[in-house]
Parts: sequence; structure tokens; C-alpha cells
Amino acid sequence: VDGAHALDRITRERGIHLDFFTAFSSVAALLEDGGQGNYAAANAYLDGLMARRRSLGLPGLAVNWGPWAEVGMAADLADRMTRSGVAMIPVEQGLAALTALLGAPVAQIGVMPTLRPARPRADAAAPPAAAEPWRTRLAQAPAAERDGLLRQYLEQQLTALLELPSGYRVDGHTAFSELGMDSLMVVEFSNRLQRDLDVVLGSTIAFNHPTVEQLQAHLVRELGLETATGSDPESDTPDEFELDDLRASVDRELDLLLNDDEDTTP
Repeated sequence: VDGAHALDRITRERGIHLDFFTAFSSVAALLEDGGQGNYAAANAYLDGLMARRRSLGLPGLAVNWGPWAEVGMAADLADRMTRSGVAMIPVEQGLAALTALLGAPVAQIGVMPTLRPARPRADAAAPPAAAEPWRTRLAQAPAAERDGLLRQYLEQQLTALLELPSGYRVDGHTAFSELGMDSLMVVEFSNRLQRDLDVVLGSTIAFNHPTVEQLQAHLVRELGLETATGSDPESDTPDEFELDDLRASVDRELDLLLNDDEDTTP
């Protein structure tokens, strides 16, 4: 943002003639992607800056790029992104697209490859075809065992997703971000949970409930397991009768205070 703003201001103030003014923006400014709000906002600024330049009769083009292969910010995450079904832009195709777009009569355009089905991990053991869905396993398990079974499932998914050592014990109070979970993993984690547990969850589930303990408590409610697994560990809300007693007590205290004030000279 600072660099683009400075280049725009200096070239305009000094009257420098430009044939092209091209900003490399990101598709993150166009598509929702949990955990990238700051990055999306910065790229949206580039989009707006190019639109403003065009309105002033100056050259300006913002290209909202998808992830490039081999080079750029996403290069180190290429394998993980490919497994998640995110297609990458080959360098040659990206440069060809940029050449074709220079001088285009628009202020903004997005360039990203067609999405493709996620590629299964080579090192991940495929579940047997007749494997019983996790939601069914949880529902049919004895009530006393459901909490432990759900915890086991979450730890297995986190160990595989974060590529933690086999047998790694995940601390239930440690934030997922501290374990190494990034925004791409958050989306993949949510997809796994929705698929295995047959439940609709937001893509930011791991941000809203960022530890195993909090996520487990949320899933207990979502799956309707509260009555079998005991009280909700995240909620100590009193029942309606307790609230009525509390209100009555407060009313009595207020009456006493008001009556005392009537007999006391300020």
C-alpha cells in the first residue's frame, strides 16, 4: 500500500509520463478466504487506486492474481494448495497473461486458473470404502465414551493436517495457530470436519473456536450430544428459575436502597 501510494503520488506530482502503471493485486481481494482480512484489504486498496488513476485519465491496471507456481508468496505452499484443490498459475502462462493485459481498457481484472478436485495425499491412508461415518460412530457409542471418541477424532485430524509426529499429544488448550495452522489449513480443516461429521460449519470454524477444547464443546452442541456427554463445558448459564431468583433478589436490594435514601439527608 505504501509503495503504490508513493509511486502514484510522485509520478503525478512530477508529471512523469507513464505508458503503464500495473499493480499486482490478489484474488484474495475478490474471494472470501478466512484469516486473510488484512491481506485482502491491502490488495483492495491497490484495486481502488488503479480505478482512481483511470478516472483521472492516467494509466492504471490492477491484476488480481491467483497463486503462482514456483515463484511468489504461494510457492512454498504449492504442494499443500494443490492437495486442497487450488490450481496454480505456471510462470510462463502468468507472464503471457500479463503481456496480453498491458494496455487493456479496464482498471481491474482477475486472473486465476480453473479449480480442480483436491488431490489425495500420497502419504495419507485412504479410509476403507465401508468405513462407518464418524457421526454415526459418535451417535452409537456409549454416552460415557463419546467425549473421548470425539477428542480422538480431532487429534487425528490435526496430526495429519499439521503433519505432526505420529503419536503427538495435542494440548487441548493450545491455539491452532500456535501449532502451525495457517489460513489454508483452516479451510481444509473445516472441510474435513463437515465431510466426516456430516455437519454444516463455517470456513472460519477454527478461528471462532481456536483450541481443541473449545472446538470439541462447539461440536458437541452442533451434533446434539449435550445430553449424553454431560454439561456444556463452555457454558455455565443458570437456568430460568435461577435467573428469576436472581432478579427477585436484585429487586429487593434496590427497594432497600431506595427506602434508605428517602430517610437520609444527602
